[in-house]
Amino acid sequence: MFKTSEKSLVTNINNVVAVLFVINLFGVMTFMRSFVGIYIFGIQLGKIYTGLSLLSCLLLSSKKVFFFFFDEDLNNLRKSLRLVTLSFFVVLFINRNFTFDLSSLRNSSFVWSVGYFFIGYYLINRFKKQYLLIVFSFVLFVSYFITFVNYPNFIMDFFISFGDKFQFIKAADTLLLLIVFNFLIKKMNLDIKFEFVIFLFTLSLFYPYFFVQSRGSVLGALVYLLFNLYSYRTFIINNYFKSLIVIVFSALIFYGSSFLISGITYSDEYNPESIQEVNEILIDEVVTKKDVPKGFLTFYFADGRIHSYDNTTNWRLDIWQDLVEDLREKNKILFGLGYEGIFEIMLDPTAPGRLGRDGLNENVHNYFMNIFGRGGIFQLSIFLYLYLNIFRFWKQKGYTTNSFFTLILPLLIVSSLDVTMEGVQFPLIFFSFLGYYVSED
Repeated sequence: MFKTSEKSLVTNINNVVAVLFVINLFGVMTFMRSFVGIYIFGIQLGKIYTGLSLLSCLLLSSKKVFFFFFDEDLNNLRKSLRLVTLSFFVVLFINRNFTFDLSSLRNSSFVWSVGYFFIGYYLINRFKKQYLLIVFSFVLFVSYFITFVNYPNFIMDFFISFGDKFQFIKAADTLLLLIVFNFLIKKMNLDIKFEFVIFLFTLSLFYPYFFVQSRGSVLGALVYLLFNLYSYRTFIINNYFKSLIVIVFSALIFYGSSFLISGITYSDEYNPESIQEVNEILIDEVVTKKDVPKGFLTFYFADGRIHSYDNTTNWRLDIWQDLVEDLREKNKILFGLGYEGIFEIMLDPTAPGRLGRDGLNENVHNYFMNIFGRGGIFQLSIFLYLYLNIFRFWKQKGYTTNSFFTLILPLLIVSSLDVTMEGVQFPLIFFSFLGYYVSED
């Protein structure tokens, strides 16, 4: 199971910790938000994960502690981690948020999620790739089954009884699983034709869910598709007939998944006319349900602001621009508003308002705007510097620029349109496997 056969107390402890981490990661990847909401001795798992990541950020910011676990190669990333950690305290001090409570911890979770990168780098890499692939294949199978076929009632009841809420897997989380799985396939060094087939087949399986659930995921998956087609361009050109066959089968898989998720009941009595009706339903209930072009292609300028004819898109644009204006009016552009409470611009008095019908929506639905709002240009610049150093390390390990953007860009696009990075499960999986991918084989 493990790469090293070394027998020592330290190695055994590290292996046990690695097993516990991957078991928890397995639960998070399989059930996502519902799993991190489980209470253990009165504390949610999500808060425990965030606390452990916070602790890792604080400890690894020390040079001595860092180099006890990691090599000199990661020194630039260590410096980036120190800057990210330091930025939290600088923003805390500038905004005089001296009461570091659970609210501040929740609102600064995007800072501490960086720690998952180093946890994944150190712990996941202890396992042989074959075992990780088996685990992840099972996760993907279960994810597809409970999303497209049937979510068992007894599992729902478990999360309702022992967690804070039950939630079906979101499209953004599914896209994350899909991308992480296919990068793990690339780690296996399979023949390129198998990589190509697995990539198209798995994407075709889940793409209908993106159309039904999230425009941002449709856009992210489209970018992911285009970057992959570019990386496989030589294979496609040299094997155009085989590639065409794979594409045809992928289209059939997409059609079958669309049929499953549309809720249409199968009947042996379908005649050509009813099949045509089924196709029309599939188009209405899957492909055009979210009216993706309307969300991204209906922008216009009025009164010095950007608007959209789509209500959902316009809602987001309105929040982001109000946040920038609020920062400017309060002279908080440089260091942000801090971590106490929710953004004032979210307290819209109109019903249901920006807080939503349940009054629980506190997020601005944009990863980078959230960082900007909390820590201003100062903290946003540090995070961009972090990603720049991750890219440099990625290149140092011999990976291509295209592969980096294939992994990063689709997920950051989704996170720029949703609340993914303000949660627990998405950054936990994202940073953990990002760290694993750049770790030594």
